[in-house]
Amino acid sequence: MDHFRILLKIVCENIKHSLGSIDIIKTEGVQVLEQEGQQWIEFGALNMYELCVGAEEIKLMLSDYDNYDDIKEQFIPDILAIIDDIIYHISIFNIYYISAFRMFARGSKGDSYISQDEFANYLKTVDINNIVYKWNINISTERKKAIIFHLGRIVFFICDLCDKIKNNHQEAFDLLEQLHTFAMALALLQKNLNNHKYSISDLSIPWPVL
Repeated sequence: MDHFRILLKIVCENIKHSLGSIDIIKTEGVQVLEQEGQQWIEFGALNMYELCVGAEEIKLMLSDYDNYDDIKEQFIPDILAIIDDIIYHISIFNIYYISAFRMFARGSKGDSYISQDEFANYLKTVDINNIVYKWNINISTERKKAIIFHLGRIVFFICDLCDKIKNNHQEAFDLLEQLHTFAMALALLQKNLNNHKYSISDLSIPWPVL
């Protein structure tokens, strides 16, 4: 979590020097900016960290389906419950990103940090056919496969970008921009699922350049 603290400390200092204070942000009734500085940094870092942890949990579940120790029909509901929790953290990440990062990031050079070959290798570990077979929902097999593929792709790249941010402070803000894109993709996927929009076209999102 320290790498997120470092980023937010830079942002916080820029805001204080530029604006004199940090605006108060409220999320679900929680006032997170009652005072400037460390509280703001800790709250933002914690929620970014929880986003990464939740994505890692789903990533591992998808690639370890055979060892899932509950009834297989419960697999997707359990994943959807984790996504619901992640969405809370994404909403806070989005507030921080919109309110601060766009103002103080050093400007993306348009570089892609996506590990496409590593994703292809990860996808080989995800048994999409078996996961879909036990998913009891009234949509076509093709659509279920598309949803699982998109979910796997999103969580893989969230985890990949979280790892890269830890080890690449020089490009951290550009990496954060791509992390935000995938976080929003997960929020869109969850919204479509909750609204029963299962069309494959509904799941199309503006991916970063690969």
